[in-house]
Amino acid sequence: MAELILARSPYVIDNLNFEEGTTTTLTLSIRSANSVIKIYSFTFGSEKYINISPFLKDYLDDYPILYVYISVIGTAIGGGYLSEVKQFSVTDGYAYYEEGHNKKFSDYLLDNCLYAGSNDVIYRYEDRPLSIPLINPIYAGLSKVDVVFYKGDEVLVKETINFTSYESVHYTTESDYSTFQSRVTIDGGVYEGNECVQEFVEEFTNYDADRVLLGISYTKGVDTFTNNKELKVVPISECKYTPKKIVFLNKLGVKEDLWFFKKTTESVNSEKDTYRSNTISSYMSGDLSRHVSRDYNVNAKESLVLNTGFVPDSFSENFKQLMMSEKVWIYDDINLLPVNIKNSSLEIKSSVNDKLINYTIEIDYSFDKINNIF
Repeated sequence: MAELILARSPYVIDNLNFEEGTTTTLTLSIRSANSVIKIYSFTFGSEKYINISPFLKDYLDDYPILYVYISVIGTAIGGGYLSEVKQFSVTDGYAYYEEGHNKKFSDYLLDNCLYAGSNDVIYRYEDRPLSIPLINPIYAGLSKVDVVFYKGDEVLVKETINFTSYESVHYTTESDYSTFQSRVTIDGGVYEGNECVQEFVEEFTNYDADRVLLGISYTKGVDTFTNNKELKVVPISECKYTPKKIVFLNKLGVKEDLWFFKKTTESVNSEKDTYRSNTISSYMSGDLSRHVSRDYNVNAKESLVLNTGFVPDSFSENFKQLMMSEKVWIYDDINLLPVNIKNSSLEIKSSVNDKLINYTIEIDYSFDKINNIF
C-alpha cells in the first residue's frame, strides 16, 4: 500500500547508506491528468536526511491530493549499485508530535475502513446532507468501500464506492435516498409523477440516517482481510436558532463538517481613511451639507460568534483539529465562503470538569464586505 504523506509535518527520506553524490529525484504528478507538475533533484552530500514536505505543500493550494514518486539511486557503502522507487499520496494534513516521524497513516486508514474524519460520532443538523470523508492512498488490493446508511435497524440505502486509479479522496452522503422518488425506486416501487406531485415533493427531503456502516476487503500477499467500522450519527433539531455549518481541513487533510446549533452573534468592523475637505465655496453660498471631514477607502469585515450547543467529550478532538486548521469555510446553503478563526486559544472541555460542554468560537470572513478583489 502506498503511504500517505501529510505535508504540514516533516516526511524524511534517508540516504540508505549511499555514498556521497547519491541523488534523490522527487517527482510530483497529478494522476487525474497524468501530468507531471514539478521535478526536484537533490544531492545528499554529507546529509543523511532530506525533509521533502516543504516541496510538496507548495502545490496543495491548487490540488486536494498529490501523487508523488520518489527514487533514490546511488552506490552503496561497500560497493554495489542500489535503487529504490516508492509511490506516495500527499494531502495538506499534519501528524502529531507524539506520533513520531513518517507514521504509516495508510495502516490507520485500513483499520478505519478509509474513514478520514476526526470523530466516530457525527452531529448534523436535521434534514441536512451528511458528508463522510474517505481516503484511499492508492492500495492495489483495495478498490472499493461498501457504505450502508441505517435509521435504527432499517437500511435506508446501500452504496459501493469504487475508487479509480486517479481518485483517492471521496465524500459520501445518503443523498441518494433523500428525495421521494429515490426512496420509492430504491425500495422497489414504481414512481408515477406529475407536475403537482413534483412541485410538492421538491419541498421535502429526508436525511435521517442515524448510523453508517463502512466495510472493506483487501489483500496482503495471499491473505484477505475484512474490516468494518460503524459511525454514530446524531441528527439535531433546532427551532429557535439558525444552525451554521463550518467546514475545515482536518488532520488528514480532507474537508470535515462541524455544526454550530445555538446562538450566533453577528458584528461588523469597519475601516476607513479621513481627510479634511475644502468647503469654503459651498459654505459661503449657504450650502451647509458638504462634509468638512471626508471618509474614503471605507470597507468592513463581518464577524460571527458561534456556539455548538451541548456536545460529548469526544468533540475535543474536532476542536483541536479546527483550531490547527489552515483552511476553514462557512456554508451559507449556497456558497462555501472562506473564514478565519479569530480565537488564538480555546479551552478543551470535559464533562468531569464542565458538566455540559458547549464550545464557542469567533470567526472573521476572510474578505472585505465591499468587493475590492481587483
